[in-house]
Amino acid sequence: MKKSNWKIMEGIIGKKKAKEVRRSLGGENTYVPKEGEEDDIKARNDKIYEKFLSGKSIKELAREYSMTTKWIRNILKSYEQSRNEENDDNINRN
Repeated sequence: MKKSNWKIMEGIIGKKKAKEVRRSLGGENTYVPKEGEEDDIKARNDKIYEKFLSGKSIKELAREYSMTTKWIRNILKSYEQSRNEENDDNINRN
């Protein structure tokens, strides 16, 4: 019988930490990239954001990258949040 992802996580990080993860992310689908895959994902997301700024629609990007429009929106939202945080940091320095 195959172990559940939950049991695997408990075995790796312990029950206490696993409960913290559940409390923070419970009910959400969370993708855990394979080792070494982070740079590929970052590069892909950078391209998605650049194409969006150049005028491509969310629907077009979803088709091009075989993703849902919701996932594309999440990527774009994270870039917008990063830009806003950077602007806030610049304002607070002056």
